[in-house]
Amino acid sequence: MVFLAMLFTAVFHLPELIANSPDVNDNAFHLGLAHSFNDRLNLQANPLDYWIPYWMAGYPVFHDYQFIPSFITVFVYRIFLEQVSLQFIMHLLIYLLLVFFPLIIYYSFRKIGFGIFSSTISALFSLGISGNFSYGWDYSSYVWQGFGMYSQLFGMFFMPLFIARAAVCLKTGKCYGSATLFFILTFLSHILFGYIACIICLLLLIRGIGKDLLFKSVRRLILLFFILATVTSYFWLPMIIDSKFHYRSVFEPIEKFNSYGYKEIITRFISGELLDFGRFPIMTILCIAGLLFAFYKSLERRNGIYRFAFCGFFIWFFLYFGRATWGRLIDLLLPMSKVIHMERFVNGLHFFVIAAVGMGVEFIWEQIKKIKKLLWKQKFILLCIVIILAVIPIFKERGSYLLLSDRLAAAYKIKFDKEWPEFKLVLDKIKTLPPGRVYCGWSGGWGDNYKVGGAKCYHILSQNGIENLGNAPFSWTPVSDFQISWNDNRYAEYVLYNIKYVISDKEKIWPDFIKPIFQSGRHTLYQVETGGYFDLVESDIFLQANKNISRNFIRLWLISDLRDKNQFMTIGSQIIGDKAYQNYIFAKNEYKFTSKIAGIDDSKERHIFENDFLFNRFSFLEKENLGQINNENKNNEVYQAEFTALKPAYLLFKVNYHPNWHILIDGQEQEKLMFSPGMIGVAVSPGTHAVKAFYRPQTIKVILFFIGLIILIIVLFKNGKKIF
Repeated sequence: MVFLAMLFTAVFHLPELIANSPDVNDNAFHLGLAHSFNDRLNLQANPLDYWIPYWMAGYPVFHDYQFIPSFITVFVYRIFLEQVSLQFIMHLLIYLLLVFFPLIIYYSFRKIGFGIFSSTISALFSLGISGNFSYGWDYSSYVWQGFGMYSQLFGMFFMPLFIARAAVCLKTGKCYGSATLFFILTFLSHILFGYIACIICLLLLIRGIGKDLLFKSVRRLILLFFILATVTSYFWLPMIIDSKFHYRSVFEPIEKFNSYGYKEIITRFISGELLDFGRFPIMTILCIAGLLFAFYKSLERRNGIYRFAFCGFFIWFFLYFGRATWGRLIDLLLPMSKVIHMERFVNGLHFFVIAAVGMGVEFIWEQIKKIKKLLWKQKFILLCIVIILAVIPIFKERGSYLLLSDRLAAAYKIKFDKEWPEFKLVLDKIKTLPPGRVYCGWSGGWGDNYKVGGAKCYHILSQNGIENLGNAPFSWTPVSDFQISWNDNRYAEYVLYNIKYVISDKEKIWPDFIKPIFQSGRHTLYQVETGGYFDLVESDIFLQANKNISRNFIRLWLISDLRDKNQFMTIGSQIIGDKAYQNYIFAKNEYKFTSKIAGIDDSKERHIFENDFLFNRFSFLEKENLGQINNENKNNEVYQAEFTALKPAYLLFKVNYHPNWHILIDGQEQEKLMFSPGMIGVAVSPGTHAVKAFYRPQTIKVILFFIGLIILIIVLFKNGKKIF
């Protein structure tokens, strides 16, 4: 039956793999990451923490984001000697991970302690969930017409293996090495799956019998957690240290972080929508039957595995209610809960749903065995009939879903192949031009409808190593919220973000400062005179605010005339350096402030949206000639230029602020400031200077990485030996 489940996916998902259609979901972002990772290896540079410029003025994505999926993708790509595309390698890995997932479930559940029969049934139903795009263990999370959650697929694949090895470790005191290895693969494939797996490991303790075994298991689990924390500290410790520079968009739905609440989730479960959307609720029924069976069996002290399954289901069911139900209580219970996507807790629930479904069929088998009038052969036939009746509606609905995805992928591939040559000529032209960012519409606007085949053009840019603005695959950068709602008819916007090039349909009308330079079919390439990545500006205003309350003040600055005057705000919780600002804005919260303007204190608390527009009060500030930038160049994310400043000013570097940037003026490192809307500024003196800017991860990260590597090698070497 395990191989039947594998064969089902292998057959029904194969046409999508053969089509190899460009992705129209989040896989487009992951393909861009894989390309950047491969380029980094070609440079023989550190691939674990580096600046990726493709999206939203750049960000060191792997500083805060898991790298294992990109690493495995590029590794396989190089095994094939780079003779097939990275896109095909991604699709091949998706195919293989889905095909072999039932086998992973069977192996893992057996090691955790489930019986052969229930583990087999769990494997058979492991990809049978139809959750109405719930971000869980569902084809819709991974296939072409779904969400394209590439990194989550790796997390889902490795998480059961880690839990299985952790279960062996707690029972025997061995296998610390393999447990650590699978945790690394889980955590650095998807951080949340590592988090979920650790909570499930705590639940493994309730399988034990007797105080002595429980005490040993607790000691072993503490040691295991210490090892896991140490070997991954190179990743999570710098991420926590730099968390004040990791942003969260106001445009993200609140359910992402708070989940949906008890009413919504209970209703979905009872109605069958949570597990059986669009079909008869067979998995829901089997799950409930399995939970009742597990509760009955768990009353016997020796049946710890049933207790584990029963308690695990309800703990994750309640956790899935999220902050929408539990409020601040969940923040007290779960570390880092304020940044966790609680709607993804459905994945912890689905782990135990699969286990419960296996026990549900086991319960039916127990009842069949009690029928005395039937021979064993007849009982077995009756069991097969029950399983077939349960499997048919599930496989029929899941098969229809996969076939629809197959047909859509094939149709879009035909259309893409027809339209791609024209657009490729535009990309080839851009690569011959001086460096600068490209704009072809923003997500949520006309960019969503500007496509080649079904692929959005801004996705194609990042996959071809071209910096672009408007695509927002994540919202962690200081300027991300402002880039997706900007005015693309305003010249100052292009100067601010160094958007030198625009691509659009030839019918689109643009302002005069956007000039056409190349055309290919329906696509027109335009150029804008923007200067470059550096600019000389002034900053006579200090905004005292943290990242959570500065947003509205920056938004008002963006629509003011201060940018036209080259007047930027310095932003921070306190002043850095010796400058005595004459103009202060003291933010009390997102809407209230007091100020000191032209050295005159105004202690009256005001609202930023009151009739007296905040930035009208700075009308006395005038634009001055500050100098010019010369000989700017960019080479592998090292930016250099010469400039002449005519008076004391600031050099604006048009990338997202991050503490790991290093700015050297005439060879001397300078103190970095955050300038509105979230870029880097450094003070410069009059005269001619040379600037060099580059990103470099903290030294502590490199040290922790090698410490973790040494510990991993040691525990792998002692994997088969009992520690205690």
